[in-house]
Amino acid sequence: MATLIGTIRNVIAHFRGKPRDSLASGTSPRIDLSEGDACLVIAKAGKVLYHTPDLALSHAEFVKRAMGTLEKGAWVGTIRKCDGEIVALSSRTFYGNQLPPSPDIMEAIRGQFR
Repeated sequence: MATLIGTIRNVIAHFRGKPRDSLASGTSPRIDLSEGDACLVIAKAGKVLYHTPDLALSHAEFVKRAMGTLEKGAWVGTIRKCDGEIVALSSRTFYGNQLPPSPDIMEAIRGQFR
């Protein structure tokens, strides 16, 4: 039920023009992803700052709506639950490759999503 409510909030936020701001990973409830589910994520300093399940957005549009421009030290990419594990790939738009994020970002993502 919590996942459904979160999804509804994200859809409402999307139509208002901003992805919903998630809480710091240490204080917010973890988000359960089903096998194959994916999200766009912005993380920085060991915390997930923003996320949205709206994969129709490009990474550039997601960043623009969430924070205007990508802050120094922030990471943006796509996460997915694959074979029971949360995996993440960096945005090709911002980094020119699709490699996994740094260990601190991956820890933040796995702390927020399961």
